[in-house]
Amino acid sequence: MSVKHFCAHQGCPNLVNKGERFCSVHSESKVFCAHPGCREMVLVTERYCSRHTPKRMLDSRRGNSNERGYSSRWSRVSRLYLKCYPVCQSCGKAPAVLVHHKKPIRDGGDVFDPANLMGLCASCHAKIHAEISAR
Repeated sequence: MSVKHFCAHQGCPNLVNKGERFCSVHSESKVFCAHPGCREMVLVTERYCSRHTPKRMLDSRRGNSNERGYSSRWSRVSRLYLKCYPVCQSCGKAPAVLVHHKKPIRDGGDVFDPANLMGLCASCHAKIHAEISAR
């Protein structure tokens, strides 16, 4: 017996199989792009327009976090690193909330080498990755 649940469309009484969000009636419905302020219409199953699809959703080769080297060991190392360096090492003002690899793992950077790590606030981390993406 397969587990079924209600269609995600508000008020729809139709049942769908596990792993599906919308029934056949509503899977072709259109909604606004989920990006704040965007007025482009997309299928409910897509969520974002082509301009606002997050990069992580586009890169099918990226792999999950464990495949990219972020294991439970990484979680322990990053937590300890943030305890040692609680202030953003870029701006020096905000609390560090993310551990960034100076040399990316995909380019041969060591995942656990403290010399390859820096604690960053979310804003500085986003700026660094925006600069990398612009290259």
